[in-house]
Amino acid sequence: MARRVLGAYMGDATVATLFSIKMLFYLTIIGFSITILALMGRNSDGIWIHSVPPADEYCAYKSSLQVNLQGIASYCKYIVAVAAIGLVISFLEFCYSFLGIFFKWQQKLWYIEGAINFFFWAWWLVGAIVATAARPSTGMLNLHNNRTEVNAVEALLWGNMCLYFFNVFLVFFIYWVGETGGWIPTVADYRVLTSLEKDQTLSKGADLHQETA
Repeated sequence: MARRVLGAYMGDATVATLFSIKMLFYLTIIGFSITILALMGRNSDGIWIHSVPPADEYCAYKSSLQVNLQGIASYCKYIVAVAAIGLVISFLEFCYSFLGIFFKWQQKLWYIEGAINFFFWAWWLVGAIVATAARPSTGMLNLHNNRTEVNAVEALLWGNMCLYFFNVFLVFFIYWVGETGGWIPTVADYRVLTSLEKDQTLSKGADLHQETA
């Protein structure tokens, strides 16, 4: 009896820990997304200078001293869209997960949250790859003195990708530990199960023999 109570307690404690980590990751994603938008939105950071006539607009991505001094503005717009949509979704996921404190049935729908997390893991992965591939040339980074800001945006994009990757597994582990207490079948469990099945088969055979006798 005491063992079952302790096991249940440990299961609840583990679920609470995993749940707290998942919520912390969502908050971190929200913070990272806001930071990306702030870095992209301020002209003073030198990544996207857009509060000017279109002819003078500058986007750091794909810019080069030899080929394209102005960069390609669509890359900056894309990164802003990735961060803005990602911010909204991560906030909604945080609110949805928060409801799990009050509604235990929500854990059984882990696959919905897991699917969303998997999609936005790919979402941030593509965004990070695009930003890294379109990185401005060294000459442009030195000219505009925005190396730190460009590096920060890339790091935050990759960071959000990693956090979503972990949350894909966390939503499953929260459900699994909540339902089973973290039980993993072992060889000993298999032997006990087969022994019980054998005993049940023998018992049924004995009962059948008595009925026919």
